[in-house]
Amino acid sequence: MAALGGGRWSADISGLLPLAGAHVAVDALSGLFMAVAGAVVAVYGVGYAAGLTRWA
Repeated sequence: MAALGGGRWSADISGLLPLAGAHVAVDALSGLFMAVAGAVVAVYGVGYAAGLTRWA
């Protein structure tokens, strides 16, 4: 949510990939995409969990 306000966030994770590492950077546009994707996943998850109770 901080990236949506215009801030930037980055991290270097050296142990994530063997012999390569990983660099992750988040800016306002990628923060927006992550927020939209998170909202879609949350709505889908609620619908999926509600659908499971019908068959139990």
